[in-house]
Amino acid sequence: MGITDFYDESLCLLLSRLKTEAAAVRFSESCRCSEDAKPVLGKTEPVTHGSVSSTDVHVYPELAVKMDRLTAIDKALFSVALRGFLSEIRSLEVRVGHRVLCPHVLKSAEPKLAYVTNVTALYAIS
Repeated sequence: MGITDFYDESLCLLLSRLKTEAAAVRFSESCRCSEDAKPVLGKTEPVTHGSVSSTDVHVYPELAVKMDRLTAIDKALFSVALRGFLSEIRSLEVRVGHRVLCPHVLKSAEPKLAYVTNVTALYAIS
């Protein structure tokens, strides 16, 4: 299971399941919390499509209520997926004997995932 908010760590889960020498080498180079760890797929840059920020869009209150109702199921589903992902990462870390999901990555994800849960606390109990 992968989560885009933890893209490299999701790729590490995938690499850990592949039984090839190339996957093992890539895992050992990229899937460890250290100063010299390389991104799994090399340097990637976010792509933006336009210059309008999502916070610049005016949404009528009636529409906002309807949007909240529609996305309630999405939020619940994402919460389940996030819990599963963190559980899998913790299991992987136990198997390999080192951190794959670094503390600074968790910390940087907290603000954008705060609407769901505190990811650092969830990681700690997974």
